[in-house]
Amino acid sequence: MSQDSKELSPFQRGQVDFLKREVNRWIDESMKRDADSDAAQRLFHARRELKRYVEELRSIGKLI
Repeated sequence: MSQDSKELSPFQRGQVDFLKREVNRWIDESMKRDADSDAAQRLFHARRELKRYVEELRSIGKLI
């Protein structure tokens, strides 16, 4: 496998960055004193989505 095929495409990098921002957003929101009532659930789902996407990328040989 060549090095190029192991690197993330710009689209894949964008997806990972977006999912990380979502996780960070919901971490911040869930820590607020007046947090949205479903912030913890949204954080759980954001983390799960990021984990699944990273696992999918790794399964096709991407280095992340």
